[in-house]
Amino acid sequence: MHTDSSLRHIMYLLQLSDSALPVGAFSFSNTLESAVEWGVVTDAASLGEFTRQVVRQTAFTDGVAALNTLRNIGHDYSLTLEYDSRLLCFKPSTEQRRMSQRMGRKIVELATKLSPHKWLQHRHADIQEGKAAGTYPVSMGVVAAACEIQAEALFASLCYGSASTVVNAALRLLRISHFQTQQILFDTAAIIDQLYSQATSLKIEQMHTFAPQIDILAALHEKGRGRMFMN
Repeated sequence: MHTDSSLRHIMYLLQLSDSALPVGAFSFSNTLESAVEWGVVTDAASLGEFTRQVVRQTAFTDGVAALNTLRNIGHDYSLTLEYDSRLLCFKPSTEQRRMSQRMGRKIVELATKLSPHKWLQHRHADIQEGKAAGTYPVSMGVVAAACEIQAEALFASLCYGSASTVVNAALRLLRISHFQTQQILFDTAAIIDQLYSQATSLKIEQMHTFAPQIDILAALHEKGRGRMFMN
């Protein structure tokens, strides 16, 4: 029975991490579009470093918010509203906030169709009524709690999602091959254990990030004219 349960949870995780999941991730590049336009990312090497920088930023903001949501949801569900608000403070650009909220609404809407769990229904109602900002990491924390997905798996899913968004966008923005982007994903996985060990002990008020280059690129993207991606 334990094996069956574990396999079921792995299947849930794979489904939620699938790039084909209809939450709109394909519409965003995690600021890569501006990074390419301004010459910050030009080849596989610079793309790999940029991807790891995005993942580090995700780990200590989105990752911390999701882990705290998963940890506390069974004790005080109302904290999800606070976590949404705090997380938005770490997304200075309008496009970054819109990206997180749009994906957050979509994942909850989808999850409520798949499972009748009360936490999902509560989250969906909060978003619909305008009580919750509906950020993606907090929504994923609620979904993970409902699906009994463990903290390590949730964290890895968020980091993988950020990395895959960047490299998938790169295939449309750079002269780069699928082999190179898959190598970047493979190499990025090497830093996840260290990031998790640091992020898992942080409380919500200890979220932090220092990625001025990404913030500047996000601001430049908002003022751009020809754009393939929404972020």
